[in-house]
Amino acid sequence: MQNFENSPEAIVIKDALREFFMGIIENIKGAFIGFAEWIMSVRINLPPMLKFFGNGKFNALILIIVFGYIIFANIKTYILFKKDKQYAQEDEYRIPEWRLLANIWLGGAIGAMFGIYKLRHKTRHKSFVASAWICSFLYLLLFSVIFGFLSFWTFL
Repeated sequence: MQNFENSPEAIVIKDALREFFMGIIENIKGAFIGFAEWIMSVRINLPPMLKFFGNGKFNALILIIVFGYIIFANIKTYILFKKDKQYAQEDEYRIPEWRLLANIWLGGAIGAMFGIYKLRHKTRHKSFVASAWICSFLYLLLFSVIFGFLSFWTFL
């Protein structure tokens, strides 16, 4: 009796699956290459304040890194608020307040506001509420100057 692994039917199935998966891999590879070429071809009209260097690709990379950091910091701050609330409900060791405040001031103000108002955590602590609102206002002001979102800042 012949083993199925070495039978002609199994070899045909193996070859068909190999071709199928190699085609998928080539398509994924082509998609990544196409996406990378598209990213390099996109011209972002950056405001004058962001034109640090003459290279537009480098400026776009700086912009992507800044927005990536802001998104990461806000998600991290929200998760810290969520964990701290869970720890408070379970009477476990809490996350130190200085760490929560530091995350607010290091870019996580919006995540902190979601944590404060959505999770209803640290609402009685005026330092957290005030820090979240002050940082949100300062970040809005900073980004409006840098990115030119508000028309009255265009004279800079």
